[in-house]
Formats: sequence, C-alpha cells, structure tokens
Amino acid sequence: MKLNLRLFVLTFAVVIFSSPIVAQKECATFADCAEKGAALLLQNKPDSAILYLDRAILLWKETDEKRPLSNAYIERGRSYMSKARPTIDDNYWQKALEDFTKAIELIPNGYYPYVAIGFYYQQKKQDDLALTFYSKAVEVEPNNAHPHFERGHRYYYANKKWDDAIADFTKAISFITSKSYDEEKKTFSMTKIDESISQQDRGNYYYYRGRCHGTQGGLEN
Repeated sequence: MKLNLRLFVLTFAVVIFSSPIVAQKECATFADCAEKGAALLLQNKPDSAILYLDRAILLWKETDEKRPLSNAYIERGRSYMSKARPTIDDNYWQKALEDFTKAIELIPNGYYPYVAIGFYYQQKKQDDLALTFYSKAVEVEPNNAHPHFERGHRYYYANKKWDDAIADFTKAISFITSKSYDEEKKTFSMTKIDESISQQDRGNYYYYRGRCHGTQGGLEN
C-alpha cells in the first residue's frame, strides 16, 4: 500500500510540474505562447490555455506593444471564467476580473478590454454594470462597428430596449457600407468601408436588426 501511495504521489507530481515545462518547450516567444493559449481555450481546455498564457505574459518585454499583452490578459481571464462557470469557487471569477482590469489598464483607449469586462458582468447577471462597460467600449472607439454591435446585442437580449438596440445595430452597419450617388448615371451605389469586419459579423448586424424590427416588444429572452 505504501508503495502504491508513493507511486501515486510521484505520478501526480510529475503531471503537475511537467505541464509548465511542456509549455516552455513548445513555445519560446510571447506571440507563439499567446497563440497556443488562445487556441487551447477555443478547444475548451482552459487549464492548458492558462499555462501557455502565463508563459506568454512572462515572456512579454517592456519594449513590446501593449495591445497584444492586454489581449493575453483577456484570454487568460476568459480561461478563468471558463473554469468558474461550472464551479462555486469564486476564486476563478476574481482572477478573471483581475485580468480584465489589467487589460484595461494597459489599453485604456481600446474597446476590447471593456467588452471583455462587460461580458464578465453579463455572466454574473449584473446587467447594469455590463451595459456600463459596453457603453464605455463605444465611448473609447465610437468609429468601430464591434462595440456598437456588442452593446446592441445586450440591449436586445437583456433589456428589451429595442430602439436602442436598433440604433446600435444600424450604427454598426454604417461601418460596413456607404451609400453614394453617381451624378452621371443618376444611380446610388454601396461602397464597402471596413474590410476587417468579417462576413459573419456583417450578417449578424443585419440579422439582429431585422429581429428587432420583426419582433419589437414581444421577443422572449
């Protein structure tokens, strides 16, 4: 029995201490570690994602751009949230909040950290706070379609504020295309503006605005 217990303890220790070593061997740069961490989160492997994102954050240098580091904190915070949802351990929620707050400190004028912390409060069922941070995302980047869509999405689902949702979806759509008038041909044409917005995102902007128009006042959560 003692031998078996000793073997169990040894095996457990090997697993625990080898994981960071694996992360160190498989990625040697900030970008590589951050990319692997984000990919593992998408695969629903938050524990492994955290290891790689820890490693990425350690490898970041003061001379590097702050935005990628901010994104790494956000991805690690999302990993902690993924661990927090099925448990009653508030420690993971707290770690997630700390990472999102750090992300905002690094990039106070970028929309993405505010959307991340807005989503955090959304998951905590604190919708007033969620909308406060979604609105802050719009405030810091008013000419970006993404924060308008995220806030509109919250208005649509949580608050049933249809007019506000439609206004945000319409604003997001305005960054996709612009209507211009050809004097010679006497016709209107639509010109794409922001090519960085994916086709799926574009479709979502129109889809949710249509849903608001079609079910205004009567859609269930």
